[in-house]
Parts: sequence; structure tokens; C-alpha cells
Amino acid sequence: MLVSAPLIKDLRGMKKIALSVINYAMELVTMGKNALSTVFAAFYHKYISANKYKIPFIALLSLPMLQAKAQNYEPGKLPSFALGAGVLWFNGDIGKGAGVSPYSTIRPGASFTIEERPFSFLGFSLSGLYGSLAASERSLDSANNLNFQSKIISGDLLVNFHLDGAILKNDAPIAPFVYAGVSFLYYNPYSDLKDAQGQPYFYWTDGTIRNEPQNSGDILTAKIINRDYTYETPLDSGKYSKTTLCIPVGIGLKFRITSSFCMNIQTTYYFTFSPNIDNYKLSGKNNKFMYSFFSLEYRIGGDRDKREKRYEGVDFSAFVIKDTARPVPVVEVKEKPMSDSAIAAQHGRDTMAMDRSQVFNENPKIDALTNVDKSVKGGPHKLPPRFQPADKNGDGVISSQEISSAIDDFFDGTSTMTIADINAMIDYFFDQ
Repeated sequence: MLVSAPLIKDLRGMKKIALSVINYAMELVTMGKNALSTVFAAFYHKYISANKYKIPFIALLSLPMLQAKAQNYEPGKLPSFALGAGVLWFNGDIGKGAGVSPYSTIRPGASFTIEERPFSFLGFSLSGLYGSLAASERSLDSANNLNFQSKIISGDLLVNFHLDGAILKNDAPIAPFVYAGVSFLYYNPYSDLKDAQGQPYFYWTDGTIRNEPQNSGDILTAKIINRDYTYETPLDSGKYSKTTLCIPVGIGLKFRITSSFCMNIQTTYYFTFSPNIDNYKLSGKNNKFMYSFFSLEYRIGGDRDKREKRYEGVDFSAFVIKDTARPVPVVEVKEKPMSDSAIAAQHGRDTMAMDRSQVFNENPKIDALTNVDKSVKGGPHKLPPRFQPADKNGDGVISSQEISSAIDDFFDGTSTMTIADINAMIDYFFDQ
């Protein structure tokens, strides 16, 4: 936007404070990505290095390094956060037999995502998923009455391609997006093999579940029982790891509610590198699962972008004073010349203002501004009328807190001060 670069550039020290806070937040994001990459590296040799997925995997892990070179965080490119909830659907060896309910493989899930978009069309995100995977089946063959349920936790590193910013407008009300990446998954399968009294289930060829084996004697002595759907028996045999890598790919549709809030509808399909999530290797193929969900996304700085739209089309170059080759006219000054003592006093004030400004530029922090506040005792002149609206306590001195307040009021649309007034007031703050 036209207002962003000139305005933030002219706000001198205030810009440095804002960027310090933003950079600190981005460091937290980068730390999270580095931690996840370290975990991935621990499993690299086991799952990746010896097979055909090696080159795609290295390419995906190199993307955060490319992103690190684009960390000049401009307005409108701050992170977004999203909370999601939906359903998980399992695709494995269990659940493919007869008498399978379509709901036996569906379980709830919840997710959290943080995304950076260093470019208008490209974003990088970290997401976490928590939920359950499950499947069950019934058959007249007693050996094919299998079931399992597993809690899962995954961490995903994703690359997102957004059509708003690539093909559509940045503020398009509806915008599709696609994504892919790499994921680390933890699972722990359990099965429902016993009822609440600890009695094991026995599946008979007539389709019933009884408390005795089918060949144990008279059919009248075996009682018909029902599953309690409590998965109490761990299926971990110690022969395989409970962690694996995945390749998630997905598609989504973004519905823009306001400049800060969006609702997303997404589906992510996970291709795992393990056939053991359901504890069975009947087909020998790796398991897969899908997560379909809604999420509510909040983008930092969205309201500010909306306010700045009021100044779209405004040419701020008019505020720039350009050097010209025209001769400077001589203006006759009829005021009384300053005395030597007045000149010396003015020189002292100018020197102090330069020292304050230099100290702040070398250490652009709140503490430095506070020290400037303490050193300001008011000058011999009254506070200029144009700065009086910012003087909240009426002491005739502009403080750093009052500058911050004036900037907030300007962006909120409640200030009577103009951009030029605020720029001049910041200079006055160091000179007073």
C-alpha cells in the first residue's frame, strides 16, 4: 500500500520498536520449525535415505532456508493462526471385509496451525493434529472380526500455494489453496477384545458374539454378549516403532469474513510410511488416513490493512522535499538578532537533541525512550498548538507514551492529527 512504506519510514524510532517485537515473534516461529526439522532428521536414515523419496524429502526440508532469506517482515505479512475441528478417516487393512459400517473408520480430530506468507501467493505453516484413527469389521469367519483404535499426534511442516495473491485479488471473498509437506506421526493402537467384566469375545460362525468358544460344548451354555467398544487391550508387540513419517497433501477453500478473520474448509490426505498403525500387515501396504475439517483463522494486522485502505490512491510523494537547482531567494530578516547567550543556549539544546536521537538509534528499545523521557524537563517555549491534542496529561511535554498513543489514535481514526503532525511531533520529542 502507498501509505505503508513512507509512513513507517518516517516514524523513525517507533518503527524499530515495532520491528523488534515482530522479529521476536518470528524467532519463536523459526525455533519451532527448526525443532521439527531436527526430529525429522533423526528418522531420515531409517525411512528416507535408501529409497526413492530421498530427493523430494531434501527439497521439502530446504524450503525453510529459502524462507529465512525473506524475513523482511512488512505490514500485511505477519503470521496467521487457525484452530480447526473435524473428522479422521482411516484407510488400512482393517475395515475392508463384510458387514463393515461406514462409520467404523470415522473419529474426531482437532488441529492448530500457524502460517507465514512471506509472499502474497506462497506460505509456510506449522500445524499440529490430535485425534483418533479406528476401524472394525465383522465376518462369519471368526478370524476376520478385527478392530482397533489409536490415538495419534502429528506435527506437519507445509508449503501452501494460495490463489488469492496469485490469480485472485488479495482480498478475494472466496479463494482456494493447496498444500503439501512432510509430517511426523505418533500412534499407539489398542483393540476391544474383552467386555467390561474382562471376558474375551468369541465370534461364532452364526454371526453372534458369545462368552465361550464355539466348540466348547452345548450351544445353550454359551451366552450371547455384545461389544462394549472400550479399546482396553494394547496391540503393541514391540516389533515395530510407534512413530512414522507421512507425506500430507491437501486442498482448502478460504471464506473471508473480515480483514482479520477467515473460515477455511480443508481436506488433508496423509500417506504414511508404516503399515502398522492398525497393527496388521495383511496387504503389506502402508496405511493412509484423511482429515477433513473446518477452521477459524485470525491474521495479525488485518484491521490495520483495512484502515490503510482509506489512503489508497493518495500520492505521498507530495510530502517529499526535493533539491532543485533554482537559486534560493534571499529573505530579509527584520527580527532582533539573537544574543550570544541565547545562541549558546540554543546550541546546547540542539546538541542534547542530537545526543538523545543518537542514543535511541543505537539502542531502539523502550528503555531508551524512557531515559529520554526522564531527561526532558521542558523547554523555554510553549508546546506548539498542533501537538497539544497528544499531550494527554497537559504538562506541556510530549512523552514517548503519548507518541505511541497518538499513532494508535491515528490508525483507529479517532485522532485530529495528520501524518505531517505526527512526523513533526516525533522530531519535536527529541528536540524539546
